[in-house]
Amino acid sequence: MPRYYFSLKNSEGTLLDQEGTVLPDQEAARAHARQVMLELMRNAGKRTRTWRLVVSDHNLLPCFECLFASHDESMAHLPSELRSSIETACGKQAALTEVIIKVRASILQLRSTLARSDAVPQ
Repeated sequence: MPRYYFSLKNSEGTLLDQEGTVLPDQEAARAHARQVMLELMRNAGKRTRTWRLVVSDHNLLPCFECLFASHDESMAHLPSELRSSIETACGKQAALTEVIIKVRASILQLRSTLARSDAVPQ
C-alpha cells in the first residue's frame, strides 16, 4: 500500500509530515485528510479556516490540497452563498499568506547574499 504525507500550511509556513501514513488509495487519503482537519479545527477553532493540508504521495509529489474552510462544520448553519464567500475569502487569504512567506524568505536570502558580498575584499 502507498504512503501518503499530510503537510500543514498555515501563516507560519509549512509543517512537513516526516512519517506519512500508509493508506490503500487516494480516496482513503482524502478521508484521512478530512479527519486530520476536523481534529485540528476542533482544537484550534476559527483561526484554522485559512490553513491548508497538502497531501503528497510516496515520492512527495502533491496529490491534492484541502482548504480547512471547505470542511469547517461550524459554518453549516450559514446560507450556502455566505459559506461559499467565506471559503473564497479564506482561500485568497491563504494564497496571499503563502506569497508573503515566500517574499520574506527571498528577503532573508538577499540579506545573506549582501552580507557575504560585503565580506569579500574589493
